[in-house]
Amino acid sequence: MAEYKKKAGKLQAIDYTGWGQVSSVQFHYNLFSDQTVHWRPDPSDMPTLAVNKKARFDYEILDTLEGGLKLTGAEVKSVKEGHVQLKGAFLHIQGEELWLKGSFIAAYKPAGNKEEYKADRDRKVLVHRRELNRLIGKKGQEGLTLVPLSIYTKGNLVKLEFAVARGKKQFEKREAIKKRDVQRDIREKLKGN
Repeated sequence: MAEYKKKAGKLQAIDYTGWGQVSSVQFHYNLFSDQTVHWRPDPSDMPTLAVNKKARFDYEILDTLEGGLKLTGAEVKSVKEGHVQLKGAFLHIQGEELWLKGSFIAAYKPAGNKEEYKADRDRKVLVHRRELNRLIGKKGQEGLTLVPLSIYTKGNLVKLEFAVARGKKQFEKREAIKKRDVQRDIREKLKGN
């Protein structure tokens, strides 16, 4: 049996029986008619849409940040379907703006065939001015770069997680592979016992 509480124009479902995960659903409440209009999944349950797996292998991550992506409506729909790639992408500070370069967002098929659409165009990353000034200072240091890590949704917004990183040398990559292999062997031996 679930109880519904009215809180800030929404109903919260509280499950006392333990039969299901009612808290992962938000019920929108119509203030004028005392009826539940519709429901949608909780925004915190939204998945990560794209991950740059190579970034954590090729770079030493020093600091991670979050920024919004400025996209067209068709691009947002395409990204939410998972038609995005971050392989080989990087961030560039141009003037007083941060840009994502080298990412690929496929055209949204139901939107029709747009001949002028460029899948690999530069996209603006929205960050606060103080964060941008801090990034400009860090990027000025020798050997640091800005690398995209993942694209995910936060509510209805498409967000980009990126990092200030330092490129790894070849011997550091070999050490990381060796360490990962040793950890895997230890897990297998422990699982076998």
